[in-house]
Parts: sequence; C-alpha cells; structure tokens
Amino acid sequence: MWRADTRRAGDIIHGIHHFVRKSEGVRCAVNLNEIIREVLRLLHSDLLGRGTAIETQLAPSLPSVDANAVQLQQVLLISPDEFAGRNAGYTRG
Repeated sequence: MWRADTRRAGDIIHGIHHFVRKSEGVRCAVNLNEIIREVLRLLHSDLLGRGTAIETQLAPSLPSVDANAVQLQQVLLISPDEFAGRNAGYTRG
C-alpha cells in the first residue's frame, strides 16, 4: 500500500511541476482534450480517495483553440470544488 501511495504522490508532484512550469501569460494553439486529460491526471488520486469516477467522451478531431493553457487548467481544477461547496445538497438525478 505504501508503494501505491508513494507512486501517487510522485504523480501529483510531477503533474504540479508540469502545470506550474508553463508560462502563465502565453496564448497559443491548445488541444482541449489534452488540457482535460492533464487535469484529470492531477486529480486522479483525489478522485480515488473520494471514491469518484470520471467518464470522458472527448471528441478525437476537436480543433485547437487559441487560449492560455494554464488558465484553462486552473478553471477546470477550481470549478468542481467551488461547485461542490456551493451545492452541498446537490445530487444528480
């Protein structure tokens, strides 16, 4: 079990390092599918700890968009926690 925890911690640190290393002021062609995959990699251990599963259906031929990748990642990382905090009684029906 400690090996799995160590691996998850290493994955989180690697993901955060990759996330922070990108320049925050640069707009460029961004693959939204890759942004989503990267955010899910960062959230993986947290989701496992909560017993939460995420199912994705990403469009394989989605065109790139001109955007700031770091800002998009930040929105995706922050939004679920804010949503959960504001909607404590929310259940999907």
